[in-house]
This record gives sequence, C-alpha cells and structure tokens, in this order.
Amino acid sequence: MTSPTGSGHRPNLTVSLVRREQIVVVRLGGELDLHTVPILRDALESGAVWGPPATRAVILDLSGITFCDSSGLGELIATMKHGQAAGIRLLLSAVPAVMARLLAITGLDKAFIICPDTDEALRRAAES
Repeated sequence: MTSPTGSGHRPNLTVSLVRREQIVVVRLGGELDLHTVPILRDALESGAVWGPPATRAVILDLSGITFCDSSGLGELIATMKHGQAAGIRLLLSAVPAVMARLLAITGLDKAFIICPDTDEALRRAAES
C-alpha cells in the first residue's frame, strides 16, 4: 500500500488518549512527520480533547516518538496554539533525545512546558 502522495511511505504513528477528569493524556508512538501529523490532528479532534467535557490540560507523552521532522514540530506548535485559544495548557512529557535536541535547536524548549515523565506532567497539570 502506498501513501496518497505516491511516495510509498506508510504512516507510522500510534495515538492513544486517556481522559483523567479534566486532563487528557495523549501517548504517541512512531514517527511524527508530514505523513502522520493528520493522524494526531484527527485523534485530538475525534477524541473531543478541545470540547466538552471541559479540559484543563493536554499532556503529550512523546516517549514513543522515534522521528520528528519540521511538520511534526509545526503540529506541536499548532496544538499548543489551539490549546491556548481554548484556555487549555499543553505539556510535553517523556521527551526522547531525538525530540529534545530538535526542541533545543529551534528554541521551542522555551515555548513548551516539558516534564521528565507523565507522572510529573500530571502533577503540574493538576496544579493549574
């Protein structure tokens, strides 16, 4: 099976959502790139992350990410902005080295709330 672009790339991103009262934990695994960002976007929309019931914070658990390109970074920024517009905090947790380096090089490590693990992110999200 080839992708719609004909490149032969098979989207390789898994997304699972768990709601813990007003906090949504989104676990990502695989590649976050041009071909897979729609999977993340669709999961956030279909999972009612931005709407009722009221969400205070979204935690993106990035521990399973193996690759990220500029489209993936762009989607993280778009997700943060969408959350800000809705009054929802976005936290990144368990950021793997490949992602931490990209965030540092681009200066985005200063824009995001980054936690070492999801438990810490849950604590910080509950404080807000």
